[in-house]
Parts: sequence; structure tokens; C-alpha cells
Amino acid sequence: MKIDIPEFNFSIDTSVGNLSFNHKNIYPQPFIYEDSFGNMLIILGRPHIKGKSLKEEIKEIFISQSNFEQPFLQNIDGEFLILIFNKNSYKFSIVSDRFSSIPLYYFVDDQTFYGSNNYADLIQLASKNKNFKLQKNNFFEFLWFRRLHNNITYDSLIKAMMPGRVLKFQGGLVYEKEYWKPSFRKNNFTLSQSTEALRNAILGAVKQKIDLIGNKNFGLFLSGGMDTRTILAAFHALNTELPECYTLGYTPSGEFRIAKQLTDFTGARHHFLKMSPNTYDQFWSEKSRLAGGMHHQLQNIFIGLKNQSLSSTSVFFHGHGFDYLFQGMYLPASPLRIFNKNLHLKKINNLHNVGNFSKFYSENVPYRAWRVNLQEYLLPKYKDELMNHLYENIQSIEDQGREVCNDNFDLWEYMMIHSLSRHYSQTDIMGMGTYGEQIKVANDNTLFNTYLSMPINHRKYARAMRGALREMSPELANIHSANTGNRISAGPIENSFLFAYRKVLRAFSSSIKYQNPTADRRTWPNEDDQVRRMKLLNNAVSSLHQSDHLREALPYLDFNLLQSKTDDWLEHGRPGGGQFLMCLLSIDSFLKSF
Repeated sequence: MKIDIPEFNFSIDTSVGNLSFNHKNIYPQPFIYEDSFGNMLIILGRPHIKGKSLKEEIKEIFISQSNFEQPFLQNIDGEFLILIFNKNSYKFSIVSDRFSSIPLYYFVDDQTFYGSNNYADLIQLASKNKNFKLQKNNFFEFLWFRRLHNNITYDSLIKAMMPGRVLKFQGGLVYEKEYWKPSFRKNNFTLSQSTEALRNAILGAVKQKIDLIGNKNFGLFLSGGMDTRTILAAFHALNTELPECYTLGYTPSGEFRIAKQLTDFTGARHHFLKMSPNTYDQFWSEKSRLAGGMHHQLQNIFIGLKNQSLSSTSVFFHGHGFDYLFQGMYLPASPLRIFNKNLHLKKINNLHNVGNFSKFYSENVPYRAWRVNLQEYLLPKYKDELMNHLYENIQSIEDQGREVCNDNFDLWEYMMIHSLSRHYSQTDIMGMGTYGEQIKVANDNTLFNTYLSMPINHRKYARAMRGALREMSPELANIHSANTGNRISAGPIENSFLFAYRKVLRAFSSSIKYQNPTADRRTWPNEDDQVRRMKLLNNAVSSLHQSDHLREALPYLDFNLLQSKTDDWLEHGRPGGGQFLMCLLSIDSFLKSF
């Protein structure tokens, strides 16, 4: 099966006034305009102002190179990357949106600026530069967080472009200006008011994006959870054409069974996309190329799906981002416990008295790799250096955040949303992009501002989001969740009671109807199970301790301990190592690529 990898690469040689731009499988097609005065404009994505596309109107504004006023840039909405070049003045500029929706990596070699959406592509060029050097400590950050932060990469030359920025290149130098900063000023809304504001923002975001894509066939990757259900509810509430819905899974009795109830009610056409039992053993080359070394490559389950209707759909909506924006997925909270068991009730941690905030964030943010104690795998002589390097990089983000944050709770959020396209789940979005244009509904200015201004307690337990779903479609809100087996709009007390109730019933009955949803019925498989069951994957991770590439790039890792633990995980069924081994495998694959 042929996988169409989205890619663009460009170079600007200001010594001769030349811009070379190459692209393949980029959706929507880049808008490229060149006038008779040597001005060139390239727009990726769909920038708009209040729903009006800028692809035609924007050219006169940007071509002059003088209209980078902050208020105008702040009004541009949507997912975009804009390149402007003047062949006569040799001036070159790039504008990113506030979400860094379209990843860009770049480096400068004398008078030439190189850029690409794929880090692995760009490093092929950068590694030939005499000043190129691997930044080995950054591999540790990837293992710790499953991602990198700020603008760092694995080498001394290439940087990642940050959100809400204008980069200018002239005379061999790069100048950076931040045109947008998040405002964390909270409103004084009641929960009812937050619910209404969120409902209106979701409806507005979906309607704008529908209007912008025009006459294209559009679909929705629909799960059995809350995020995409809420988007489907918005389509239904808008009384507009419904999307073609697609649900992934190993078996129709999993998430598809729940999602089918949603489409049965709304009347949307629905397709089950069967995942191969060997998903984690397939398309390694394509997955590695998409991840580009920046992400856990095998976590991409959207790549290589087969369905005739899928090929006729050109635009795909999805719900990424709603979980951490509005469901409180990464709130600084701890579960309440009873009888040594976690309840569905949480307590917001007190951040006001946190001393070393960067250290606290690094050790407590929920997206960090937590299944193994990574410090245990560090050789003693390197441990302090690596941990300090980790904290210092997060400190650099904290320093930026202090300029706009009112307190440590704002700062927690600032650090969480800093450069969202570097988040570990970005590979899902990349995978969707192999079929056509992907639309992340959460990447909408008004919707994002709604998140920034919402009181933390209204995001806790997805309170406002559950309310918005109920207002848009009480019927969809009452259908069970594939994650919990309870109705999706159930709050923490109801969920805790129902889980306890089913546990009691299980004690007196062997009926499967009292079981909670199990991993084998979910879309994302258990990674510990995968490293043991998948033949290709098992062979690869079992020999990682022998990799010369890893030993050279990660001299601080205790490979003897890794070998011993790998045997425990693979041969003796000990839990916890799957994710760690696959992250190491991602680094190993990247190192072998150049």
C-alpha cells in the first residue's frame, strides 16, 4: 500500500535572490503567488479573518513587506504558515499561527535559509555543515516527556519555529518577533455562562471551518469518547450537512459499537476502519519518516487504513486538543483515594507555594513518561547534569510565561500549551494528513480564547464541556462512553458510584455485562502487550541495548540495566516498559536515517 507522506521543503539563497519551494501531498494545496515586481507569497493552510479566506485578499497586504502590524496579525484566524520573499531586496519572512499548527524546522547556512516540515529531511542537509553537532542531552528530554519543548531539536543548527511568530531573514541573520501572546485573564462566569460560551465557540468554529472548505467532501474521525462526539453534536445542532464518519478499531464490538449509536441518532453515514492486528509491525518506514525523530513513531495508528469511502473524502475533521483544553486532562490535580484505590474525584493541587516551578512541572505534568523511573537508567556521573539541563530548558519557557501569567496556575497552562504541534499526539494528526486535509477544530482563535479565560473549576471534570454537549444534543450526551461504560455526561460522583456498583455485581456474577471497558476493546492498544506480541517490534526492542547508534548518542544510559529490564518486560511479562522501549526505538530509527 502506498502512503502519501505530506512534505514541503524550501531554501532561500539571499546572495542571488532565489527561493526554491517543493511540496508533495500537502492539503490544501499551497497558494503560491508571484507578481512582476519580484514578490513571492506562499500560503499553507487556511488563514482567515472572521471566516473570510485571505488567500486572495492577503497578497496585497503581505507583499509590501510593511504590513506586519501586530493588530492585523492577531486577527488572522485558523491554521496557517505564510512565506513572503522579495527577490529584489532579498528580504524573507515567515508567519506562524498561534498554535504552530504546521510544524516548521529551519537552519541557516551562510546566506541560505533552509526550511522543512520534516526534521529528519532537514538534518540530511544540516549534518553536512562543519558546525553541526548532536545535542545528546536533548534525547533525554524526549525520553522524559515523549516530546521536546521550546525550539530545540537534537542538533546545534536546526530550530523549530514557535507559535505566533514572525521570522525575518536578511543578510544571513534571523530576526524573531512575537506578535501574539496568550492572555490568561479569567472571566467571572458562572458554570452556566461558561457552558453557553463554550457551546457558542464550538458551533462558531465548526461553522467557519465548514464554510471555508467550500464544496469539498468532508468527514469526521469519530471515537466513542467525548471530543469528536461534541463535534458531531455541533454539526447536528447547526442543521448542516453531516460529515462522513470513520471509527478505527480492531473489532466492531469496541469503540465502533458506541460511535454507531451516535451516527444512528444523527443520521450520519458511518464506516468502520478495521485496524490490522499487526498495526504496530506495519509501515515502519512511513511512520518513522512522519515522526521525523520528534515523536514516538509507532503511536501513529491512523496511517495505512483501507476504505473506499475514505479515499473519496478530501477533508477530515477531528477532536484533538479538546481533552486538554476543556476536559481538564492535564490539570494539576491529584485523585482522591479510598481503600487505597483512586476515585474519579480529584483535588486541584495548590501551586501557589511551589518553589522551583520548572522542576515541579517537569516531575508532575501528566504527559511525561511515567511508566518507568527514567532516573534509574542514568549512570550516576551524568544524572545531575541531565536533570539540571532538563529543568533549565523548561525554565526558559517559564521565564517567557512569567511575562503574561498572573499566577502559577496560569503558568502551568502556559507551559502546557507552549508549541502545541510538538505535543506527543501530533503523530495522530500527521497520520490523518496522509488522506487529505485534516482540520483540528480546537485550532480556532475564539475557541482558544474561551479556554484561556475559563475558570479552572469549569474545566475540571469537563464540567463546561459536558454542559455544552448536553445543550447541543441531550441525546448524544446520554449515550455511553467507550472509555467508562457510563453515559458520557456523567460526573465524577456518578462515575465513582457506577464503577463501585459494577464491581459488586461482578463479585456475584460472571456476566460480562458488568465488566468495565477493557484495553482489547479500545482503539489504542496496550504498549506492554505490543512489544511482547508483535514479532518485528519484539525483535527490534529486544536488541536495543546493543545498538551502536544509541550507545553513541546516549552515553549516559545504563545499557546493562536496560538489557536486564528488557528481559523482564519481554520474557517475564513485567509491566511498564513498552512505552519506554518504543521511544528508544524511535530515537534509534532516527539516528540511522542520516
